[in-house]
Amino acid sequence: MSQNQEVHLKGWQDVEENPLNIGVVVEPLMQEINDLRMSLNKIKDEITRFEAFEGAKGVSHLSEKVHEFKSFLNSWKGELEEIEKKKVKRDSVKPMLVVVDALQRAEDYLKKTEKNKEVLSGIEDVTKLFEKQLAKLGFSSITPKPGDLFDPNKHIALGTADGPKGKIIQVYQSGWEYEGKVIRASEVSIGKN
Repeated sequence: MSQNQEVHLKGWQDVEENPLNIGVVVEPLMQEINDLRMSLNKIKDEITRFEAFEGAKGVSHLSEKVHEFKSFLNSWKGELEEIEKKKVKRDSVKPMLVVVDALQRAEDYLKKTEKNKEVLSGIEDVTKLFEKQLAKLGFSSITPKPGDLFDPNKHIALGTADGPKGKIIQVYQSGWEYEGKVIRASEVSIGKN
């Protein structure tokens, strides 16, 4: 793991503890993006300088190749900008997932106590609304149920318990995907028998 990756990982741990620390993660990523843009601009400057010296016979073929390369760079720049937009969206919304977690814990608690049914109904409505809005942004919940098969790509086993081997026994926290990629695995316990 590179030092940069360690900083990002540490940054996410800080964000999970305090969502207001999102800058710890976003700022280094934005710096990397700016560095890539500067490199791209340097390459474009070199091409422009080369074209200024063009004019000798036989260089037209080279000029065509330069034009093709410029087109490639422009399409690459567009892809980079799209990746940047998705990353900013994902990184901005990820700290808000703790709000959904808190709502789900409140639901679970109220279901167990069988008190405040009106409050429970309201919390369920707010949770559904929040999840619906997240879905519009490309986020989806990973919510396994006891008895489901453990998937190490989507779940983290926090422990084992009596039960069928490889099956989920208890779900502690839902996971999340962004555009089909896991951004936080579900926390579960699995059977050991």
